[in-house]
Amino acid sequence: MNRAINYIKEKYNESLKEKSTSKMFWFLSSSYYFCLKAVRNILKNKNFHRLLDLGAGFLSYSHILRQHSSQYISLDINPQNGLDLVGDGAYLPLKNSSIDCVFCYFVLEHVAEPSLILKEVRRVLTDEGELIVGVPLFFYQHGEPFDYHRWTSFGLKYLLDKDGFEVIEIHPVGSLLTLLTSIISALVIGLSSFPVVKYIGYIINLLFFIFVFPFEILFDAINKKLNGKFSMGFIALAKKKNS
Repeated sequence: MNRAINYIKEKYNESLKEKSTSKMFWFLSSSYYFCLKAVRNILKNKNFHRLLDLGAGFLSYSHILRQHSSQYISLDINPQNGLDLVGDGAYLPLKNSSIDCVFCYFVLEHVAEPSLILKEVRRVLTDEGELIVGVPLFFYQHGEPFDYHRWTSFGLKYLLDKDGFEVIEIHPVGSLLTLLTSIISALVIGLSSFPVVKYIGYIINLLFFIFVFPFEILFDAINKKLNGKFSMGFIALAKKKNS
């Protein structure tokens, strides 16, 4: 059983990497759609000089982050094609007060001591610098064995406040239905590993996405009315506190 699950995960991750910088990526799973929507909303009317994508992974958000920055810098601990920097977020290879915005989206759950990352983020941000951070609440175990945390909106606010940030705004991302449909999408795509079957799997997944999407919009609206009690995760915009 574990062998089968690991096989599905492996094939699903291969699909993510293959499609990560294409528009199709955001329709592989409803969780990606709602994550992108949340990022677009928080970046609205913002433009930064130097923006650091911390934990950039496969550069999935690079296209939208470039639209809101003059200089986009990507960093991840795992070497990937296209990364500007490879390094540990707890030891950023950047000067003090050299970055105007740090984007750290669904990364902190993979760090045993997230405060080490946040203190380093605070160091590299300018006095007026901002942090955009996303974290999971209801989400399946992923990135094993480096999956340590889940946060409520209150837990995220406490973490940021403790490490020298003032939360400007915080919003829910997706709902429990988003999580459930994302698991189904992962199974469909993960099982569709052979060349011909793969495209059939993509089509089935897209049809599934279209069918459930109206219900997801409804659940998302209800969840927001309930102050995000059943959120897949949260996104926050924060700034450095005055020393």
